[in-house]
Amino acid sequence: PGFTNALNNRGVAYSNQGSYRRALQDFTEALKHGGLTSKIYTNRGLARARLGEHHKAIADFRKAISSRPTDHRSYLFMGESLEKVGDKQKAVNMYRRAQRVVKNQKTLDLLGKRISALEKLRPKRKPKTVKAVKSRRDAKRRSNRAEQLHSKKSHTKRGHRPQRTELGRSHALSRAGQPKESKPRPA
Repeated sequence: PGFTNALNNRGVAYSNQGSYRRALQDFTEALKHGGLTSKIYTNRGLARARLGEHHKAIADFRKAISSRPTDHRSYLFMGESLEKVGDKQKAVNMYRRAQRVVKNQKTLDLLGKRISALEKLRPKRKPKTVKAVKSRRDAKRRSNRAEQLHSKKSHTKRGHRPQRTELGRSHALSRAGQPKESKPRPA
């Protein structure tokens, strides 16, 4: 535990100096030795985020949250990384989860501002009109009908006509020699 704390503290010092690669090495080594896993995962995730490795940072923040779900920092930093990778909705969800566990009013205000800013960026969905729904439904019907016709044509082109049953063959043979019935023509 003492060695783990020393590695974590040195990693934090490296991060504060801007040496995120060295900090990342110390945090990874500290995780190998165990102890304080939530704090170390959060610190390593933060170093990765500063290096632009946001997907790896998100994975570290998830591990930190699963280890200690009451630490608002992991939610906050994960939200920031989610914003950087373009997943605004998940970022908002992380900020909201952070709001539930944070006790500091200043941090609550910061989270509220971030949430409202992200929600303003989200495009508004247009309400579906009856006409739009009908036109989509009609287009789908036309598409299905075209597929059916294409399917029938492709079978006849290749000579894959459906097989007649024995009853159908005998019926076709018995009618072959008979004259066609003529229909009376209208005068």
